[in-house]
Amino acid sequence: MKTLRLFKAITVFITVVLTFNSCVPTDDNELNPITKFIGTWSVNDQAARLNYEVTIDYNPLNSAEVLLKNFADLGNSAVGLV
Repeated sequence: MKTLRLFKAITVFITVVLTFNSCVPTDDNELNPITKFIGTWSVNDQAARLNYEVTIDYNPLNSAEVLLKNFADLGNSAVGLV
């Protein structure tokens, strides 16, 4: 009888531990695919034989887009859909 009670207590304990362990909050940055593109990138354009930098940033008006500054070394901005 005591072994059955001990077995039930251990089973409940393990279930509680596994339940709380599986409820770990996730990092929001891992869920946003745009995060891996944000930053300054060095570009080596083989066709035009140019080397320049492009800065990619979040588009504050549309969460599915990024802003590309100095795209194609023209000094202008472009919008990219992610």
